[in-house]
Amino acid sequence: MSWRVKDTPTINQLSRGPRLAGEVARWLTTGRGALTFGVSSAQLFCRSREGLASPDIQLLFTPASYDQQRFGALERAPGMTIACSIARPASRGTIMATSADPLAAPAIHPNYLSAPDDLRVLVAAIRHARRVFAAPALARYAVSETFPGVAVDSDAELGDFARRTGWTVYHPVGTCRMGDDPMAVVDSRLRVRGLDGLRVVDASIMPAVTTANTNAPTIMIGEKGAAMIREDARAA
Repeated sequence: MSWRVKDTPTINQLSRGPRLAGEVARWLTTGRGALTFGVSSAQLFCRSREGLASPDIQLLFTPASYDQQRFGALERAPGMTIACSIARPASRGTIMATSADPLAAPAIHPNYLSAPDDLRVLVAAIRHARRVFAAPALARYAVSETFPGVAVDSDAELGDFARRTGWTVYHPVGTCRMGDDPMAVVDSRLRVRGLDGLRVVDASIMPAVTTANTNAPTIMIGEKGAAMIREDARAA
């Protein structure tokens, strides 16, 4: 979701012309400025409804806005963006081998938004994002909502907007999930069931996606997996 803003430059302006040269100089002399920004500058975890034990929404704020006609290009006018993400999606997809050839591409079916509750959570996330921009700290800068725009407001309209314009944030997990049931691929020491000498040590062993980004947990899995491999080697 994007907003047009006033009274302050955004990355849209800082990434062009003399201002970009100034940001390069700032980074070279101080190590600060726009060139040090990540994909998002601030994040918020919140709940789509009362009664949840933990947040199921992640909002990601960026002081920039994207040209809807050119993929990856920034708008020229100043803008800000909030990306709305389902933190704990209920939809489940599949990845299946298509042949015995290990080089053959697998059949991947993500099944995004196949669980009805995921769409409800996304609609709630959009409404949360609007409340963030209506808060005094940001309202003083916000001119108007440019994408999707305030005319898109009913649950059905917001759901359709999410389906048409949404995309994955590339955090798939669970295709080799850990567990002690017959459908689990690896055991508690990450050993593949039914095979000797093979382990899986990456995000695919997670039984479910983590509420926050998968990067830190995956690093932890790698470190823990390496430790278990050394332990078993010493024991042998």
